[in-house]
Amino acid sequence: MRIGLFLKYLDEEYQSSVYAGVREAARRLGIQLVCVQGETFEHCRDPGATLFPALAFLRLDGILLLSSIIVDQANPPPSPPAGLEGRRIVSIGAELFGWPSVLVDAAEAFDRLLDHLIEDHGYRSFLYLGGPATNADSREREFSVLARIDRERARGLPCSVTVMRGDLFSESAGVRMAREYLAGHASRDVDAIVAGSDDIALGARKFLRAAREPLWADCPITGFDDIPHARFARPGLTTVRQPLAELGAASVGALARMSRGEAVPRRTLIPAAFVRRASCGCPDAIDPAPARPGSDVLREQFLRDAGYLAQSLMAATDRGGIVGPLEEFLSSVEVPRIFLIAFSRPLATMPDEATLLHARGECPSRAGDRVALAPFFESVLTSLDSGFAGVLIHLRAAEGEIGLLYYEAEDDVHPFMSLCASFLSAALARLNLLEDERTRALELEREVLRISDLERFRFSVDLHDDICQSLAAMMMVAESLGGDDPRARMLAAMAADTLERTRRYARDSFPVDIDAVSLADSLRALVEAMDGQGGCSFRFVMTGDGPEPFSRAERVNLYRIAQEALQNVSRHSRAREAVVSLSLADAESVLRVGDDGQGDPAIDSRAERNAGPRPDRSRGRRPRGIGLKSMEYRSRQIGASFAVSSSAGGGTSVEVRVPRGRIVK
Repeated sequence: MRIGLFLKYLDEEYQSSVYAGVREAARRLGIQLVCVQGETFEHCRDPGATLFPALAFLRLDGILLLSSIIVDQANPPPSPPAGLEGRRIVSIGAELFGWPSVLVDAAEAFDRLLDHLIEDHGYRSFLYLGGPATNADSREREFSVLARIDRERARGLPCSVTVMRGDLFSESAGVRMAREYLAGHASRDVDAIVAGSDDIALGARKFLRAAREPLWADCPITGFDDIPHARFARPGLTTVRQPLAELGAASVGALARMSRGEAVPRRTLIPAAFVRRASCGCPDAIDPAPARPGSDVLREQFLRDAGYLAQSLMAATDRGGIVGPLEEFLSSVEVPRIFLIAFSRPLATMPDEATLLHARGECPSRAGDRVALAPFFESVLTSLDSGFAGVLIHLRAAEGEIGLLYYEAEDDVHPFMSLCASFLSAALARLNLLEDERTRALELEREVLRISDLERFRFSVDLHDDICQSLAAMMMVAESLGGDDPRARMLAAMAADTLERTRRYARDSFPVDIDAVSLADSLRALVEAMDGQGGCSFRFVMTGDGPEPFSRAERVNLYRIAQEALQNVSRHSRAREAVVSLSLADAESVLRVGDDGQGDPAIDSRAERNAGPRPDRSRGRRPRGIGLKSMEYRSRQIGASFAVSSSAGGGTSVEVRVPRGRIVK
């Protein structure tokens, strides 16, 4: 049996504690567990979005929903979203759609906490720091405090309470509320603080101690949840212990009974417990539990590693640049198995297949492969180590789904992997935008070159059909007037020479026969026409059999690259010989133009890739100019690689490699 636990993120104690209970119960019952992070019911409100898209490729026999986290209690969906019909579902922490629900009954334990503060300590005035007003648990806890104060007033006790609400059950919310209250109450005017969660209580206490207000520094305070930090804090935090692990375990048991066809009650209540420690002012309270050995050091190291990961991912210029920093981070946090899957673009719905960007551990595919998601994850989960749960995190950007992160690891790693997932989401979203910009730049370059070629063609046609015809007519008139007149013969010779040079300019400007002959024939004609220019001998070499694989765009751009390279040789190289070679092979075709001239290290593309100092350009050497940039642009237009190698006295070589099977129109 395989079940899925759907929640937001395993980056805080409430969700990770429920997960721990689910995982232990699943392990004990021999049930495979997949924990899916990054999902809320709010996603189904977006047009075109699919709720729980992982269900499209995960084969699950039952579903656990941490509804207290993934459902907005103030604005719940009116009906079960499409895709959940007919499935075995148990809701954890909140009742939803009549599904079997496992809930915490905290009323009695919370009343015992208030009774302890009022009866045992004699406190009468309170500051209540609650959670979001829209949260059902927050409203219930606030109501319990107000109702208890009303009862005490009814029996004659002068009790009072001031209520403040935070936007989250978080330490930052506790800090903010404490700061706001102290801004108007420098002198302490309450006997104790009651917080709606341990995180809020711990945040408020941190601020009060840092505020250096003696009257507030030791103000009694209580929490709610009994997270591990509440137990390890000094003094230990008096609180209400939510049985979160028991909540998770009971939900697995309910799902297992449903799979056997047994009846399951609609509501299963797990009682909470009052936990007395020293933060409420009890001098005889039990000492806090000792901190886990090395836990603080380990946490600080993980946070540093996460910081390095974030910095490295921000420096990545392509998807390949993600892999190295990610692998270093995974080694640090000791994640034995992980798969990073990236989508080609942000999507509203889950694709059938995607690219496996990185893999660590046993994997049915290789990194870089396109994988069909359903069979890929079925294979992955079939080999799931019984000592772990599989964790799947949706990677999202504002535009939609951009990838998936799957891993298996020890429990103390989950918060850091949640942080890692958020960094990866941001990096992939940024790289998608960068790739879009590159695509637009490539399209612009292609359009500029197309217009340039069109203008060259028009210029060539104008020269051939207009100027050349006029020069031919001038030559014929001069020849007819020639006879013994030396001036007429000179005029005829000048016209013939000008006509020949103009025809060459027209041919060099645009090879009008590029559509009629092969690239090899065009290059051979180009070499023959330029042979001897600049005192250099030009040769053409052809290797490889079979028909040329080039499209028209490839023929035009490769011809232009060779033409530009030969003109550079003629004008700048002082070479004795230059060779144009065209090689056809199964994997790729290679165009190379090399000479034996003086060379120029300033244009060597290998030097630009080195981490050392840039070449010295202060001694009359030319920097990379428009010609080289034009050749590089043209190479990109046809999906080819471009490289220039050059050294002082060693000549220059321009090389273009065109992959086979890539057709550019």
